[in-house]
Amino acid sequence: MLEIRGLTMRYRGGGGVGPLDLVVEAGQVAGVVGPNGAGKSTLFNLLAGVSRPQGGTVRVRTAQGAATGGRVPAHLLGYLPQDVPDLARLSALDLCVLDSCMRGLDLDAQDLRAHLQAYGCGALVRRRLDSLSRGQARRVYLAAAFLGDPPVIVLDEPTNDLDVETTLALSTWVTQAAGRGSAVLVSSHVLGFLDRICHHVTLLRDGLAAATLRAGQEDTESVYRRVFAPCQLL
Repeated sequence: MLEIRGLTMRYRGGGGVGPLDLVVEAGQVAGVVGPNGAGKSTLFNLLAGVSRPQGGTVRVRTAQGAATGGRVPAHLLGYLPQDVPDLARLSALDLCVLDSCMRGLDLDAQDLRAHLQAYGCGALVRRRLDSLSRGQARRVYLAAAFLGDPPVIVLDEPTNDLDVETTLALSTWVTQAAGRGSAVLVSSHVLGFLDRICHHVTLLRDGLAAATLRAGQEDTESVYRRVFAPCQLL
């Protein structure tokens, strides 16, 4: 389970996120949506430890115990940032080796090749990331985020650069990860994608939760149009 309480990071010139409360149970997929500058990427950077919060806590509970701090502990997190790091000289396999080491996973090269194959990256194992199309590279980074079934998976705009086939596959990967017990948090501007996979969606406005809707209620687009003034949608 991922439990966010009062998490806050505000910038001197304006913007940021919080104080924000958000809970994603193990086995759930939660969405975060809002206009540019609403605080989505700031939230995700805080969870990944890229930035340090000014206040609030992040608590992760697993079958092995609980950890509380200002971020999700690295060994418990699978993370896809909106803008992936420049690791152009690495191969797809190298990226997974690096991610596996950073998270303390006991996986050998054969395990990692099998994982990449399962995520449609079998033909890319030895290719350098800078030789791939943007969509292919995004798929490799996604595969790395799901590596080892982490208790918490955070995906910031995961559909960016993906073709239709991979976007549909991503829906399956996210749903399967939740089925294996991960708490998954996803941001996206593709509202229909969130409607397909999420148990609940939080709409952010100026870094605060403006509304939350549950699966089976109204579609996200209808609520989004009510929450945000028409001038913001133009």
